[in-house]
Amino acid sequence: MQVYRTLYLIFYVVFSLAPVACTPNRPTSFIIGKPIPNLGTIELLQKNKTDKIKDFRRFDDKVIVLEFWATWCSPCLKAIKHMNSLSRKFVGSPVEFISITDESEAAIRKFLTNNHIDGLVGRINKNLKRNLLGIPSLPTVVVIDKSGGVATITHPAFLTAKHLKKILDGQTVVLPPPMEKEKILDINDGPQPDFLAMIRHTIEDQHNPTRIGKGVLEQFDVSIIELIAQAFRLTPCRVIHSSMVPDGHYDMVIRQAGKSTNVLRNTMKSVLGDAFGFKFKKEKREMQVLVFSLKSEDKEIAVESNSGTGPSMLICDDRRITAKNAPMNLLTDCLERKLEIPVLDHTNLKGKYSFELEFSFNKDKNLLLNAINSSLDEKLGLLLSHGKEDTEVLVVE
Repeated sequence: MQVYRTLYLIFYVVFSLAPVACTPNRPTSFIIGKPIPNLGTIELLQKNKTDKIKDFRRFDDKVIVLEFWATWCSPCLKAIKHMNSLSRKFVGSPVEFISITDESEAAIRKFLTNNHIDGLVGRINKNLKRNLLGIPSLPTVVVIDKSGGVATITHPAFLTAKHLKKILDGQTVVLPPPMEKEKILDINDGPQPDFLAMIRHTIEDQHNPTRIGKGVLEQFDVSIIELIAQAFRLTPCRVIHSSMVPDGHYDMVIRQAGKSTNVLRNTMKSVLGDAFGFKFKKEKREMQVLVFSLKSEDKEIAVESNSGTGPSMLICDDRRITAKNAPMNLLTDCLERKLEIPVLDHTNLKGKYSFELEFSFNKDKNLLLNAINSSLDEKLGLLLSHGKEDTEVLVVE
């Protein structure tokens, strides 16, 4: 029997931080499955009132969602909307949301005048060092189950209502932990496993090329939406998300010895679904599109179809599209990415074509469309026009 070395890593990297002292008979830091460590007295600052939490017995038989954050932390601010949304889903349920920071009362109250947080806002002693508490980055969420044990430690974006319902029901939830940069492994270091699936925040100053081929699919410094689009062989403009999709750029590596790109993409779907709690559903929706057509019904495309014996290639640059032996779907895919709107091919052209389109780059999509249309008309006798049609999209929930 062949034994495979399996390594499954899901990394979430944010910023480096720091954390706490402790009392006897309690852990010194947050550890999954262990009781909550001593956080000292937590001052609650809500509107003009001040309350205090000296221990968590007042929340007996409740699930507690502790979010460690700061007013100066940009990712924390982006997470507020998601945490507020979660909080509203559990109104009337035995779930308590507490956002904890070690900043001054004045700084917190100033922040709250312009930013609303649905849950309680708590202030802990600055002497409680976050890294000693096991909180390596901000924002970090620690969920305490009804028995007072740590259920999970993760980034707010990973936590969903589905996970909290499971914790309420006493079920185990496994979510990716926040990690410090120093703990990130070099994916090319040492013997390579037969199976590797990894997603992590992009590491600064690390430049790696995209690789897609037999047994390997690697993408670096791209958004979650771009990763989802790659997994389903769609363009990002066809990915519709109603849930909170994490911001920022990510690296994703899938390695499965000898496997086809279709198998690798299926692995991507599973990893993205497991890591972020996504559910994917393909459906058709009526939406604004660009329709690709021959400018004149009795006019043939201005370039001849190739024999189709050579490899297909299409290079899609800011100011030029170069095709060699390329079918029309490669051109529509390029234009979807460039114009950020679905493009539907109504030309009924089945051949493969070689051509070069040149146009002026413009950040304004309407002006860019005009420039591309001028080149399409001149070189190919084709036209892109606005329309509204049922279009296949991927819904992320």
